[in-house]
Amino acid sequence: LQFSVSNIVKAVDTDLKLNINTWYHIVVTYSNTSDAIVFYLNSTAHTVSESTFTIDPDGYALIPENTGRDVRIGFGYEANDYFSGKMQEVGIWDTALSGPEVTAIYNSGRTLDLSIAYGNYAKQGDLQAYWKMDEATGASFTDSSTHSNTGTGTGIDITNWVDGNTISTL
Repeated sequence: LQFSVSNIVKAVDTDLKLNINTWYHIVVTYSNTSDAIVFYLNSTAHTVSESTFTIDPDGYALIPENTGRDVRIGFGYEANDYFSGKMQEVGIWDTALSGPEVTAIYNSGRTLDLSIAYGNYAKQGDLQAYWKMDEATGASFTDSSTHSNTGTGTGIDITNWVDGNTISTL
């Protein structure tokens, strides 16, 4: 599993073993106060086994605010670096989720609306983009946060939709 921002911030957990034909709930958090990147797999925290990023003079990892590149999920910045699998619901916050918040989202199942507080989850106000991917057709994903960040799938058409609310790139 790899998380990267414009090839400047990169974190890898090589110990995570994912099985084919299995759904996983994956969350990646970054905290600039602790310089920590954490992978959560089915709400269990995993420490990063390898990371590279630039540290500023104050000791914080630099996450570029405007690199001139789009946010990419399931696609890297190298040629043919595509995610091969199925994806459903993607959220981006402007603050790191805590372990209890990740657990609340995971334990809720597939019905939690991330734009509404629920149990230990109360970061709906920090949600910057939330794509439910429930359009069932086309290559655009409506942002269900308050920020109107419409998502666009590259190479997505009607054949990629599975059960109306899951994107498949297999």
